[in-house]
Amino acid sequence: MGISINNINQSGDLSCGAFSRMRKRIAELVSDELADHYKELDELMFVTNPKDVRWKEYDAITDKMYEEADEVTKHVISFLYMPDVEGCLYSEQVSAVLEVCEKVYDGEKAHVYGYIAHDDAFTFGQFVEMLRECEEDMTPLWWN
Repeated sequence: MGISINNINQSGDLSCGAFSRMRKRIAELVSDELADHYKELDELMFVTNPKDVRWKEYDAITDKMYEEADEVTKHVISFLYMPDVEGCLYSEQVSAVLEVCEKVYDGEKAHVYGYIAHDDAFTFGQFVEMLRECEEDMTPLWWN
């Protein structure tokens, strides 16, 4: 089971793990602090009690980071914490994530996040192109 990322012109398929890795990379592009905090989700994923104090602490830090962030970072944080199923980015969110991704586009556009055995494996470059199309057409990017 995987994730399909879509805009009105194209789509790309990747595994849930690859989607997580791509979002971690985008967090790294914003700041080391955000990246380190976001990576903590990997450990918290195994804490199944929602009342566990670690979730409250994590959420408090996330809320503080969001409150203190600039507009671009706020939209990226929103993207990072959207669900893996039925997520959607709209115009300002698309532009913010695109702005962050374009910092490394030339060096990472060939990085594969999709199913590597497929001839049309989803790449970072394809993700950025989809964001560009959404920004240009003023349409959303969604995944399911």
